[in-house]
Amino acid sequence: MSRHTEGPWRAAPAGRVFAPDGEWWLQVCKVGEFDDPEMLMHGKSRWEADARLIAAAPEMLEALEKMVTAEHKMPDYHPQWMNYIRAIVAKAKGD
Repeated sequence: MSRHTEGPWRAAPAGRVFAPDGEWWLQVCKVGEFDDPEMLMHGKSRWEADARLIAAAPEMLEALEKMVTAEHKMPDYHPQWMNYIRAIVAKAKGD
């Protein structure tokens, strides 16, 4: 499985997400289409909210990976939560 595009990612208007690529910005994804009936019904604010969530994904994954690495050093370590976090990391990585 290939690795995801390096972050940080940034949300842009109209539901687009970009990542730095040298001197340029690479479009990582676009949420929705302007001729989509969903856009007509809810407007582009839902797409922009989805884009913000997607843009935060690399940083969220990094934070979860750090938690897994340091799980036994945490004072209030809970095995059931760590199993959940490990499952989320595996899902994000395609494992």
